[in-house]
Amino acid sequence: MRTTRKGRDATRTAPPTTPADRPGRRLRTRLLAAVLVTLVAVLAAGAPSVAVAAGDLTASQHLLRLTQLNTSAIALSHALADERDTVTAFAAAGRPHGGGLTPDQEAGVDRQIADVGQSAASLDTQGSADLADVTRDLRTALAGVPNIRQAALAGTANADQVFDSYTPVVDALDAVSGALARALPDRAADPDTSAGPALARAVTQTSAQHGLLIAALDSGGSTSSLVGAARIARLREQAAEDDFTAAASVTARTQYDQTVTGSDVQAADGYLRRLTATADLTPADRQLNVSTVDQAVSARIDRMRAVQASLAADDSSRLTALRDHDVTALELRAALVGLCALLTLGIGAQTARSVTRPLARVRRYAAEPTGPAPVASGDEFAVVARAIERLSAELDTLRQRVAERDEERARIAAVRQAAAAERDELRRREAVLLEERTAVAAQKDTLARDMRALARQMDALVQDREALLARLGSLQGTVHSTFVNLSLRTLALVDRQLALIEGLENREQDPHELETLFRLDHLATRMRRNSESLLVLAGADTGGGAVSRPVPLVDVVRAGVSEIERYERVRIPFLPRAQLVGFVADDAGHLVAELLENATAFSPPDAEVRVAGWLLETGEVMLSVEDHGIGIPAARLDELNRMLADPHPDESTSTAGLGLYVVARLAGRHGIRVELRPQSQGGTCAIVVLPAALVTGPPDSDWTQLTPPADPFAAHDTTPDATTPDPGTPAYGTAPADGTPAYGATPNHGAEPAQGTPAHGTPAHGTPAHAAPEHTAGPTTPTPTTPAQAGPAHATPAQAAPVHNVPAQTGPAHAAPAHTTPVPGAEHARSAAGPGAGGLPTRPRAGGAPGPDEPAAPDSTRSGAPAAGGTAPDGLAGAGGGRPAPAGAALPKRIPRASGLSGEPAVRGRDTPVDADALRRKLGGFAAGLRHGRRDAEAEAEATGAVPLPAPRTPGDRSDSEPSEEARG
Repeated sequence: MRTTRKGRDATRTAPPTTPADRPGRRLRTRLLAAVLVTLVAVLAAGAPSVAVAAGDLTASQHLLRLTQLNTSAIALSHALADERDTVTAFAAAGRPHGGGLTPDQEAGVDRQIADVGQSAASLDTQGSADLADVTRDLRTALAGVPNIRQAALAGTANADQVFDSYTPVVDALDAVSGALARALPDRAADPDTSAGPALARAVTQTSAQHGLLIAALDSGGSTSSLVGAARIARLREQAAEDDFTAAASVTARTQYDQTVTGSDVQAADGYLRRLTATADLTPADRQLNVSTVDQAVSARIDRMRAVQASLAADDSSRLTALRDHDVTALELRAALVGLCALLTLGIGAQTARSVTRPLARVRRYAAEPTGPAPVASGDEFAVVARAIERLSAELDTLRQRVAERDEERARIAAVRQAAAAERDELRRREAVLLEERTAVAAQKDTLARDMRALARQMDALVQDREALLARLGSLQGTVHSTFVNLSLRTLALVDRQLALIEGLENREQDPHELETLFRLDHLATRMRRNSESLLVLAGADTGGGAVSRPVPLVDVVRAGVSEIERYERVRIPFLPRAQLVGFVADDAGHLVAELLENATAFSPPDAEVRVAGWLLETGEVMLSVEDHGIGIPAARLDELNRMLADPHPDESTSTAGLGLYVVARLAGRHGIRVELRPQSQGGTCAIVVLPAALVTGPPDSDWTQLTPPADPFAAHDTTPDATTPDPGTPAYGTAPADGTPAYGATPNHGAEPAQGTPAHGTPAHGTPAHAAPEHTAGPTTPTPTTPAQAGPAHATPAQAAPVHNVPAQTGPAHAAPAHTTPVPGAEHARSAAGPGAGGLPTRPRAGGAPGPDEPAAPDSTRSGAPAAGGTAPDGLAGAGGGRPAPAGAALPKRIPRASGLSGEPAVRGRDTPVDADALRRKLGGFAAGLRHGRRDAEAEAEATGAVPLPAPRTPGDRSDSEPSEEARG
């Protein structure tokens, strides 16, 4: 605003303004437009977020309604499945009067059908073709249930047709869970919901098996179609369970495993496997109690349905929480956008008013300068108005001085401006320095406080760590002692069980019952070894140090063979006549058992596992366990050998099995060296070197040492050239040059056993069968016999059958050998022993020379019983085929905390002499009777359809043990 003054008393004038020339209105319009544009921009920026939240809420509400429909469909599916099973059994039984469905059952199912149909009709598919098809098929299937029920109850359809008519309805109900899993968005995806369809199929197929099998049991006619449908349902159930396990979370799988368990579930699984094993029901299956089968399978179905209902309830709860979260998010976003809009509107209006009101007052004063200045004390433009008044009063005086002071004013103004600028710069720098100083001081204080707090936290953490370490040590000690105590208790219970089983074996006469007892005995022996393995892993002593006297090495190896599952595959060509100190016998047998277990487990089921031993020049004994399996990769073999060389292997840093850990612990305990080596012909060889401190000489014989290589492990080279010793040097443990069999040599195991006897190497407990008669009390003189003198003229086939596993050396250590005849197949034993080994003893045939497929029977001096004044033989388990021995003649058992392994078995004297030929005839008659009894029992079982008797063991059989065909006389 400009004013002109002509003289001191000139009147201030201003040209009149028109409404079009008023800038105030244009300013207010522009300010209002700016406020409105800002408000619209805020609303536009917040609208997409609100729209997304609203869409999420709509989707979550739709999913919640779909989940509720799925829950109702699951309940209706269970009810219809039960109705289907009942009606199918009713039709299979011929629709007897008074059977079928009760009115209450029909009314309950109809109410559920109405509820599910209404929910499906009211469900918004939201343009999803898949969901629309599922709901349409569901309504169509539910509409036909009354007609299906009426036709099943009053019609003439058979059980198969009744079952098939209900199946589409149940499948349509189960399809809802699949639609729910497919409809879930990424933000609501859950593995348990995705696994729901698989669990629904498993429950449906289990219920189908229940209905079909119950109908088959109730039916009096042909049941092949019902059983065939049940077998298909069985396969579908297993596939559905596999799908559920693959898709479900760990929590859901754990819940399923913990719920679907128990004796009823196990019984149901057994019934289902048995009834679906064949294409039709067997006569034995028809004898089953239908009510018992129904209750067991129904209990399993109820547990599976409980898991399915629980998962559906979890889905409903999770989607309800998702819906609530979406509602909260929508409310928060809408409130935030509204608040921003209100703030924008208020701030804009206040800013516009603060600009327009002072300008209006200044404009009015400019229009009337003669009047008082309308300046408010708190106005933003008050300073400007007062300056205008002072300038108006002093304008005349200043004009008079302008001419003379223009130059000075200009200079002073310039100096003042420079000084002001310098002052402002100094003040600005001072303010910046003060701010930096304040910030540095604040940071220093903050760092000091943080350091003190960090020091206090470190002290607290150190104290907590020490307390936790002390607590952890206490807990580890408690857990370790508890673990050892429980293992010792288990071991004691297994020992008691073995004692009870042995007592039952001694009193039992029925061969079938003896077969079962022998299986239990062998299984309990393996259980005892597993308990001892647990004690070894826990670092506890198994009590083997209780044995005080030396134990023959052959007994230690026999004890190890008796404690494995496939003992019949083990062959022992030769062992040195050495003994181990008593305290190491149990652990050495345990170590050999673990190596044999691995060798039989990782080799073909029909392949042999060979155990041999050598006496080294240093006084050590080396054992080798050879298998013909798939072998071990070189890197893995090195890792295992490093673990076996460590006396305290770390279980957490390797993937070795339990057996090798036990071997490493036992070897480290007694200084035994164990190494695994590959074989050139395939398989793996385990070398065990027993220190000389643990080895003693054989009783009543010379201690002969053979020269080994410098490296004990090199004594068993895996190359073909190294496996064959020098022709001029006898191999360790082979027969000497004078024809005396080597200690531990066995009869030919390549010959076929006689009919009715088990295959080679199938003792009930790993012991050789001492089928030969015992010698009479008193001294006897061994007399060589010819083949013609081997047995009576009228010997039965059982009498002429070879009695394998009879030790090759009996009597005193230097007794003269009996007459022997080489047999075909003995070359295999000679090649295992080396070129320098002598021939194996053979058994002549009754009444003539031995045949090509049957070893000759030995004379009385080579029977399993010792001659008077001599010692009992050391037979080797698994060295050849033979008849299983009774429990009393089983392989030596390692008894923890007791007497341990015995050396030579005690000689039992007789009060009266025994006729060897009479005893042979008696035992042969018993064996023939057993064979005839087995054939009669098998024929009767085939005729009646009963469970067949167990067949003799084949090379690929994996059963725990085999029955003992024992001649008890």
